[in-house]
Amino acid sequence: MEFKLPKDSGRKVWLSRFLYSFLDPSPELLIWLGEWGVWSSSEHMPLMTRLRQALGEPRSLIETPGHLVTPEEVDDGISLLAVALLFVWDCHVITASGRDVIFVSHDEHGWFGSRDAGVADFVSGQLAEALARGAA
Repeated sequence: MEFKLPKDSGRKVWLSRFLYSFLDPSPELLIWLGEWGVWSSSEHMPLMTRLRQALGEPRSLIETPGHLVTPEEVDDGISLLAVALLFVWDCHVITASGRDVIFVSHDEHGWFGSRDAGVADFVSGQLAEALARGAA
């Protein structure tokens, strides 16, 4: 299910929470950050550096662009996704089971995919409904 990214920062944070809530509750998931620096005016790298340090990752983003997130670290995962949206970076969120994937692009579109057609259809419907209400 493809979608356009909202322009408003509050809606980007909402979208991060919304999409994350539909992911398969895997033992862990991978958040892979990429294509940073494309729109340097929309990012503040010290914020991401400090967030990563707070999450226990002292290495640079270019050295380690991935983060493993457990179910106990949901807010950390949402935060990483939200920052990627706010900074207009590419970001993949992949569940350990491989069932679900979120991708957001620096080109300001994204998609939610699932190997489970029922999940994909449900998320598509929920997002369409939210967009119709103006939530996203």
